[in-house]
Amino acid sequence: PNFSAALKPSVIKAAKEEVRRAIRFKYGIVFLEYKLSYGYTQTHPEIKSLAYEYDNWISILKPDDDGGHDVVDGVFKYGMNMNQVRVCGVNTDMCVHDTVSTIAKLSPKSQIFIRKDGCGSSAKNDFGKFKPYGNVKIIDGNGK
Repeated sequence: PNFSAALKPSVIKAAKEEVRRAIRFKYGIVFLEYKLSYGYTQTHPEIKSLAYEYDNWISILKPDDDGGHDVVDGVFKYGMNMNQVRVCGVNTDMCVHDTVSTIAKLSPKSQIFIRKDGCGSSAKNDFGKFKPYGNVKIIDGNGK
């Protein structure tokens, strides 16, 4: 995690809760990460290691901020369900926004939930950008 936002304890805690939730309900898990050539490290090990004993997770490398096409392609390639998508990530105003926007357009029947405390940003954590998408909801840790 080379982004300061990725090291925030609240973001790590929320992301770990989402991984545990996915495992409990037998949902697919996608770790979306920059390609190493960009100089960024991968998902925080405290988060990713929770899935190592689980058999329904994939790791996808993205070439730029918008990993939406990569997620949709990977989910369909591995036969995962896209009915409900729960999102944690950094940086909210760039990578999370761009990726979620693309997923919302490519998979309009998916319900996408962005967990506020599971997103971090080195700038302002602006969730207002997501309002134009009817299939995107911003939730807190309780799912509301």
